[in-house]
Amino acid sequence: MIKEYTPDPRKVEEFEARRKKREQFQEKKPIRRILYVIGILALILPAMYFYYNRDEFNVRSIEELFVNIFAMELLIFFVVWTPIIIYCKMSYGLGGFPPYYRNGETLVLYEDRLKNGFSYVDDNGKEWYMVYEIKYTDIKDILHDIVFENLKVYCKADEAIYDRGGTTLCSKKTMEKGNIIFYLYFNDNKDFLETLSSRSGVQIRRYNRNKRGRRSRPGKLRF
Repeated sequence: MIKEYTPDPRKVEEFEARRKKREQFQEKKPIRRILYVIGILALILPAMYFYYNRDEFNVRSIEELFVNIFAMELLIFFVVWTPIIIYCKMSYGLGGFPPYYRNGETLVLYEDRLKNGFSYVDDNGKEWYMVYEIKYTDIKDILHDIVFENLKVYCKADEAIYDRGGTTLCSKKTMEKGNIIFYLYFNDNKDFLETLSSRSGVQIRRYNRNKRGRRSRPGKLRF
């Protein structure tokens, strides 16, 4: 049985909103760097001043010197670094999503393989149409990122690039090893995942990147 999946317009809009937030995250990178430098200088300069002017502060021993510097550094850390960390965490939250989505995407699951086609624009502003073809027997592993909402399929795949109209073949190659990413904005993601797992015989592993180092074991898919 052939199954075809099309992007859900509502989900595509969500991914596009995430892409814009990603751009905002990249734009704020110089601000984060400046804040890091300010935070480091706020720790170093007062400590140096206190050390070289310890006589003015009536510091009579090495132990007293280091206790005072430690207390001062601790206070500076909470006053200066706490807002810096909060700001960087919040701005990172804006960027933790895929950078783009694919235009006019189609996804068809045949009995023995799948085909995924979409148009994209390269760095020079030229539009192309790309098609991935993957045999189920060539799929080695499937990883479901539940935060980024994508599927990373480790496999051997054929890649074909056509002109904008999708009629003239411009290049074709076989990727022996690698992974293909599918963004989960289709009209029936659950059926897509279950069908892909069933036909390939590969159980999907769920991954929560917010819990570092933890990948769930294969099991029942949940949405």
